[in-house]
Amino acid sequence: MSFGRLFRLGRERMNLQIRAEFQNIFNRVFLSAPAVGGFTNTNPATAIQAAGGIVTGGYGSIATIGGAGAQPRTGQVIARFTF
Repeated sequence: MSFGRLFRLGRERMNLQIRAEFQNIFNRVFLSAPAVGGFTNTNPATAIQAAGGIVTGGYGSIATIGGAGAQPRTGQVIARFTF
């Protein structure tokens, strides 16, 4: 989502454009389809954990699509001066 405003400066052809762009502004989680198989452990009821203690697989585990659901809200502000 982005918001912007164009300011005309003076009678010349000078413009100042200010824009704000946001990614994942509503902080939504995007989930992929549940994995059918391919786990490294033999018991699907035990969870597979990464080094940080994050559950990455096991029974009932659904991963986020490309980590998109784990990304917090981010944004940037852009200013452009043309003459």
